[in-house]
Amino acid sequence: MRPLRALVPVLFFMSLVVLLANILSTRAEAALDLRVRASVRSDGVTRAFKDGDALRSGDRLELFARVSRAAYVYVVQFDAAGTATVVFPRALPGRSAQDYQIPAGAEERIPDAKGWLELDDSSGEEHLYLIATTKPLRHADRALDDSLRSIRRLEELDNAGSGSGVAKTGNALPAADNLVKNHAWRRRAIHLVYQADTQSHAARGNDNVTIFELSFRHLPRER
Repeated sequence: MRPLRALVPVLFFMSLVVLLANILSTRAEAALDLRVRASVRSDGVTRAFKDGDALRSGDRLELFARVSRAAYVYVVQFDAAGTATVVFPRALPGRSAQDYQIPAGAEERIPDAKGWLELDDSSGEEHLYLIATTKPLRHADRALDDSLRSIRRLEELDNAGSGSGVAKTGNALPAADNLVKNHAWRRRAIHLVYQADTQSHAARGNDNVTIFELSFRHLPRER
């Protein structure tokens, strides 16, 4: 019986090793890596830009997002005045404005294959939030989904009132509400880290809901 007793600690240790390996494997599977290349087109010249750079009114932006796992991605822009815009996904032929899943390893251009995010005349600090989740947002985070829905409703009202395709709130109460959302999202967001060797930004989230942040300084047009 002594040999069997001697095996008990060994078997117990091996069980712990297997359990730990399973936990680490689950966490590795749950990780969601996001990589973003950002470019700005100014005066006919396109260049890469990094978090914290200074851009000017009239500049046009494009983002290229890549995820390590298939994920639903949403992009919201907050300007200094409190105007919020859901810039991705937008309604396109064959694509819903509600949810859009980017395949693992694929690179998606934002706002779409041909469009740009053009900076208006509202100067100040601006924030781009990229929300990534392996489930549609309405199933993963109801409160965050409600925030996006309210922003979209304001856009629809503004567009209906102005007759243009540019979303502007122009309303102090919604703008103030959006600033509250901005501050709340900033506290929760993971800041994207710029990597000079790849000229891209990267960060790691999880399989639930992760908010990634990219910010820049918006300066007036040069006179």
